[in-house]
Amino acid sequence: MENNTLKQEYFRKYREEHSEELKDTVKKWFIANPTKRKEYQDRYWAKKELEIKSYWKNSLCSGQKFIINTIRKKLEEGLEYQDFCTDKLFELGINVNVYSSKKYQFSKGESKTGIEFKLDNQFKRTGNLYIEYSEKANPNNENYICSGIERKDNTWLHIQGNYEVIYIFAKNWLQGIKKTKVRHVTTPTSKGYLLPELLARKYAIKIIEC
Repeated sequence: MENNTLKQEYFRKYREEHSEELKDTVKKWFIANPTKRKEYQDRYWAKKELEIKSYWKNSLCSGQKFIINTIRKKLEEGLEYQDFCTDKLFELGINVNVYSSKKYQFSKGESKTGIEFKLDNQFKRTGNLYIEYSEKANPNNENYICSGIERKDNTWLHIQGNYEVIYIFAKNWLQGIKKTKVRHVTTPTSKGYLLPELLARKYAIKIIEC
């Protein structure tokens, strides 16, 4: 082991002291052997191409996994909040029959009773409810599609908030105020507007303090 280390150190120092001489020797050899030079260059660039392809493949897979995991996490958070709101409404004598399959959610709406739920994690920090009306499942998609208050389904009540306060709005009122001087926001996957807490408290049909 010690002899190998000494040999490696010797060759390292030799390369440093004779680097120009070694470069000149290699250059002369390549000039004298053009066929070998071509073979070496082809092998080198083929290896580099594989390394680059492997790098981008792994990068894309990591990116796709991140997007999928983020979507799954948001879906699970949304479902938990939906259950939370369902319990709160039940205490008020309102029974919400929620659709669980994607087929019924897309063709009819989130629930038989026409109520949609939206968890707003940023509300406590910003003081604004983010009312979404368009979305993209993937930021690379060309067009946004209607979602939230503009989705064509049976929804007539829109419930939004967090685990401290729940706001119940008429969907058509949210659609109407969208056309006024509210602040609109566009992200790579969503379009919506900001509804200040002052307006939310003034125009909500009902507010449930949790």
